Amino acid sequence: MIDISSVGGFQIVQKLGSGGYGEIFSVEAPHNHQLLALKTENLETKNRAMSNEIEILKYLPEKPFFPRVISSGTTSAVSYFVMPLYGPSLSSIRHNIDYDHFSLPTVFRIAAETIRIIETLHKCGVVHCDIKPSNFLLNQAEFGGFVLIDFGLSAIYRNENGQHISFQNSEGFRGTLKYASVNVHKMVEITRRDDIISWFYTLIELAKGKLPWKDVQDHNLSMSCKQSISPDKLCSGLPRQMKTIWNSIKDLKFNEDPNYDLIKLEIQRVFVENEWDEFTPYDWEVQPEIILKLTPHPELFDKNLMRQRQLPQKKTKKKCLIM
Repeated sequence: MIDISSVGGFQIVQKLGSGGYGEIFSVEAPHNHQLLALKTENLETKNRAMSNEIEILKYLPEKPFFPRVISSGTTSAVSYFVMPLYGPSLSSIRHNIDYDHFSLPTVFRIAAETIRIIETLHKCGVVHCDIKPSNFLLNQAEFGGFVLIDFGLSAIYRNENGQHISFQNSEGFRGTLKYASVNVHKMVEITRRDDIISWFYTLIELAKGKLPWKDVQDHNLSMSCKQSISPDKLCSGLPRQMKTIWNSIKDLKFNEDPNYDLIKLEIQRVFVENEWDEFTPYDWEVQPEIILKLTPHPELFDKNLMRQRQLPQKKTKKKCLIM
């Protein structure tokens, strides 16, 4: 644990969290006192994920949904990098919302936004390898947007010639057990199909509050549960389009292109059939006190904009969310 007041000239304000490899803090920039996030990794850590994360983030184009590396370096105890400070994760919001799950309009707004992020990532030649609710944060700078974080396990899936890597086994399990695809359980190298399946499991959890294998800790049993569950049971209680999406992704080949357009079209159909529109508030916009409770620095949220989102909106029937 860091017990000093600054790292790399950035003044530590508050500890935000910790993991197996290090900690994350809110910090003040040395010149303008802007609040930022500083992530550390212990130098004695064998699996040096931070250097990979920094490399991937610098490789990606500058987009509001990818973190930007503001500064990076090494002290006598830790490696670190600084990025913008974002809001709470979808996971932490879900655990503080009524009934421990989101409403369907919120889930499918999340689906529409996050599939675009993942598609953009994949078009850049990168697979995330750990898609899950806790890795999507609210973007405090762009209201209603999300940021994908934690690229320590990420990899480039194209070779120097721009071709997809050849089929190969992984050196070990990567990702998070609950959201991992069957292919990942089988120790096959992660590709785009696995990110998309983890994204689908994420939506199921956000909509229902849990996955069928929620409490399973054994790798083989978790894989068995995922292999044996029927599409009808997995997608029960959800719009029929979820089953269509699942059937389009569950049997993708190692180097096969996911059909992002089909996925986005099916999400659009959910909105049209239910007469929802793009102004349907997220659940946390209806309950902004949740965000203020979960955000260490709530002053970074534009409260006036948050109030505006709660005002009654003129309903536009059957307006397409995705163009």
